Amino acid sequence: MNIKWLIIDGHNLLHKQPDLVSLLNKSQEQARTALVRLIEPLAIRIADRTTIVFDGKERGNDPILSTKQIQVIYAPAQLTADGLIERLVLQSGEPRSICVVTSDRLEQQTVSSAGAQTQSSEDFLRQQNSPQKNTYSTRMRPGQKPKLGDIFPDGI
Repeated sequence: MNIKWLIIDGHNLLHKQPDLVSLLNKSQEQARTALVRLIEPLAIRIADRTTIVFDGKERGNDPILSTKQIQVIYAPAQLTADGLIERLVLQSGEPRSICVVTSDRLEQQTVSSAGAQTQSSEDFLRQQNSPQKNTYSTRMRPGQKPKLGDIFPDGI
């Protein structure tokens, strides 16, 4: 399975990492920066391109938080991060090469129905913290749709 584009629901992932939640209560900007630094090594290994989407404070790209490997964007005021993620998937032209990281089940169902793969925020963070980060599994059951988790180590 080839993941070309990893799209992450930023606030959803932030709220699944206890250290970042406590930091979020002090400073949203510091918590977002810490999230980018935390996930960057894994994101580089599993996808050609990574976008973290947050609900909007400003519209568009955040050049301060974005890195060479990770683009940080904010949903415009009239749209939620979920809505922007859905648009990105639908407008991509290659939804099967996209994996969306979120634990929001409705969002998972919506982007899956458009053809994208999904992974829960919890599973993504477990992969980030795994000592076996470079060991991948590609075994699938007959009829099973591929998911981002299929490339991660067994037993996670």
